[in-house]
Amino acid sequence: MKRFCIIQTCYYYSLIIGLSLFIFSCKNEIQDAVPSSISFQESSIGEQDFARTKFAKILAKALENKDVRAFIKKESLKMFDNDYDVLYHGVKNKIADNDHHTFHQLLSNYADNSEEFNSIVSKLPKLNILVPDLSKANAKTWDTEKNDSVSSRFKF
Repeated sequence: MKRFCIIQTCYYYSLIIGLSLFIFSCKNEIQDAVPSSISFQESSIGEQDFARTKFAKILAKALENKDVRAFIKKESLKMFDNDYDVLYHGVKNKIADNDHHTFHQLLSNYADNSEEFNSIVSKLPKLNILVPDLSKANAKTWDTEKNDSVSSRFKF
């Protein structure tokens, strides 16, 4: 009986050690989509909420531009996180129109001034643009030639 207890105790210790090694040996090997050279401002939750609201207003205005709509559609179809999201800081330096403007430059044209826009996006390191996946409309079916986006229906 004593031998059975020793074997059972050894079994439990081996199981605990094995599970611990398994759990702690896992690594998150997903490459960071945001370049490490970008610096972000430390900001409070209130500042971040204000920055998100300002960015949403700027984006709503920018969606009137066909090139902006086409760029967001193209990037969202890549489904970098298995959803129709666009990680802003991952795409902001990509060319977004035929005039060789970056996505950041296009959006900053709709802000009151470019310095304010730079400040807004620097407060939001995880800024995502979501293209909703609705039953009758999603990124695949989005006709970017028409300005019928949902955000253009809201007045800010």
